[in-house]
Amino acid sequence: MTPRTVVLAATLVLAAALLVRWQVVAPVRVDGVSMCPTLWPGELAVLRKVGTAPRAGDVVALSRPGEPASVKRVVAVGGEVVEVRDAVLHVDDVEVPEPFVDHRLIDALYFGPVRVPAGRLFVLGDARDTSIDSRQYGSVPASSVTGVVVRGLGGGDRAACPAGPS
Repeated sequence: MTPRTVVLAATLVLAAALLVRWQVVAPVRVDGVSMCPTLWPGELAVLRKVGTAPRAGDVVALSRPGEPASVKRVVAVGGEVVEVRDAVLHVDDVEVPEPFVDHRLIDALYFGPVRVPAGRLFVLGDARDTSIDSRQYGSVPASSVTGVVVRGLGGGDRAACPAGPS
């Protein structure tokens, strides 16, 4: 290989890596305890930035004007009705199984019912008792989603998460 070929190949590899990093996947750091125990405070997670629109159950990163990026779970999409009855999520009057929510930590939590407008998402943190989410600030535009969390990479502070009753 000539030096020119090596430089060209290295440039193409670097360009492809940057394209993947900025257009396909990206890292996000979880801030706060709202996604415990799914994601820990300070944990680094990988986002998929391209593909299908977020669906109920997806964990997403959100960008809201004037606010730091946040990570929440989509629980309902446009047209669906959301309600929380004694800490149990219902969408369109059907109970939604949520094995990632520690119901022992939640007491007498009620919300709704609220219909999610078209083009918007209703998001909640998995730590329902401490999360600031769509129950406080309303549904969010689907366009505010910067990516879907593919997986957590660890490294977060598990001790910072609320502990359930013994």
